[in-house]
Amino acid sequence: MPTQNLHIVGGMCRSNDPATNSPGIRVSDGSFPLDQDADGVLEIGSTRRQIICDLSELLGYRLGKQIPQTANFRVNYLKISLRNVNDGNDNDGPNYFAGDWEWYTPTKHRVDAVQAWRQLEKRLEEDDADDEGLFVSTEDRYKGFRFGFSSATDVTHATRGAPDPLQEGYNIVEMLSTYNSGLHNGVPAQTNAIYDRKVGRTSHLGWSAVCENGFFQDVPGPVNENYDTAFIQDGEWTAPNGHAIEVLGGLLAINFTHSSVDNVQNVDDDFHVFIDIGVSGWSSW
Repeated sequence: MPTQNLHIVGGMCRSNDPATNSPGIRVSDGSFPLDQDADGVLEIGSTRRQIICDLSELLGYRLGKQIPQTANFRVNYLKISLRNVNDGNDNDGPNYFAGDWEWYTPTKHRVDAVQAWRQLEKRLEEDDADDEGLFVSTEDRYKGFRFGFSSATDVTHATRGAPDPLQEGYNIVEMLSTYNSGLHNGVPAQTNAIYDRKVGRTSHLGWSAVCENGFFQDVPGPVNENYDTAFIQDGEWTAPNGHAIEVLGGLLAINFTHSSVDNVQNVDDDFHVFIDIGVSGWSSW
């Protein structure tokens, strides 16, 4: 098997403000750095948070050219790292986070669905000369068809002006759902025990990460000190040799669903989240 190039892309997720995020990484639920209360529970009302990684933009920034989002991206390495926020009293104990990677694996119906929306957008824009016109544009911006995971705000330069069935703009979740309904004139797809719709469901891969800080405490007795050793374990996955997962549209979602600590902390703890993704190639369509 010929040797493949490996592009490592990613960055640090800073906040839910797109202006401060790394290119290609956006927060769609909650805010970052990760914030726990004193007993290790994720705050902001919900234990579920989500980061969207846009491989086409991440690769574009690294390679200095536009990478089309209408492509299948081959991923063979994933890593999530937790690191302390250096703000004095913060980060005084051990912390554990877990969740899953989520993506759409390319299938014929999924590619056909995105292509159908792409062709519709071309028709809608063929006689426009606005800031995102197909033939004549008044703005120097990304020219390809761009869409988010569950909302157009998941990516930068998302194609605007989505038709009414897409409540959150051009996004792959609603595009596939609407396309699936059309296959059966509004009647749900197959309901047997094998699958429940022609466009299927998302794929998932679990992850967990630990960041345990060194700890010192005076205790009574012959020896008046107690130490815990600092320990870091990243959430890392490597594909078997010669294999990769394929990601439709280059959109990888990282879901944060669980957190825990070994003991109650003195103060709330915050953590930076670092993301590394290995891309061995992509195929446009």
